[in-house]
Formats: sequence, C-alpha cells, structure tokens
Amino acid sequence: MRAIAGSGRTGWVVAVSLVASFAVIELCDVTSYKDGSTTEAVIEAYAEADDGKQIDAKEHFRMTHEAQPYQTLVKLRPKISEILQKLGITVLPAEEWRKPVLGLRGGEDTIPGIESKEVRVLDAFFFDEF
Repeated sequence: MRAIAGSGRTGWVVAVSLVASFAVIELCDVTSYKDGSTTEAVIEAYAEADDGKQIDAKEHFRMTHEAQPYQTLVKLRPKISEILQKLGITVLPAEEWRKPVLGLRGGEDTIPGIESKEVRVLDAFFFDEF
C-alpha cells in the first residue's frame, strides 16, 4: 500500500428510495487525485483501523478537524432531515437501515454480492443502477 496525493471534502450524502418514501443520511468523503480519478459519494463508505475495526466517519472527522468545521457539519444534518420530512420523506436512522429484512436473502437474481446473505433495509430500498 502507498499514499497517493489528493484533495477532498467531507459532507452529508443523502439517498432517497425510489421504492418508498425513505431516506438515509450519512457522512462521506469525496476525493480527487492528481491522476484525475475521484471517489464517489456513497452511503456506506468506511475506513478500517489497523486492527480491522470499522472507523466511525463522524468520530474520525471530529478527531481530525478543529471544533468549528465539526460543529458546522453536525448542524447541517438536522436541517437536511427537516427538509426531507417536510417533503413527506422519513429519514431512517443508521440502526434501522442496517437491520436485516426478516425472511429475505440474496439470490442469483438480486443485487450482486449478496447471494445467500441477509438482505438489509438498505439493500431492499436503496440500490445503485448497474
């Protein structure tokens, strides 16, 4: 592994389901590299610590930035949530969209990568076009 120079920004990613009036909001980084490549904003972006444990994006941002940028970021989420709720869209907490949907398992005709695995609320209601 080697470091590659780049620049980026951190913000809230919002996904609205096309199946039901649900939305999820998560923190994500978008990075641009010198070779012209970029990372995309995704709902489930995470980094891992040396021990393999998932790093909480919000806590990582708080630990690596000064208090003012963190406070600004934290204050934006409820504002985004309020706008969505005014539009009749329910914002699901992360604890809810990470739960499995009882009785659903991935199969060969479902989302790639979840064959024989539990289908989570995120998988059932929020998906990318392939």
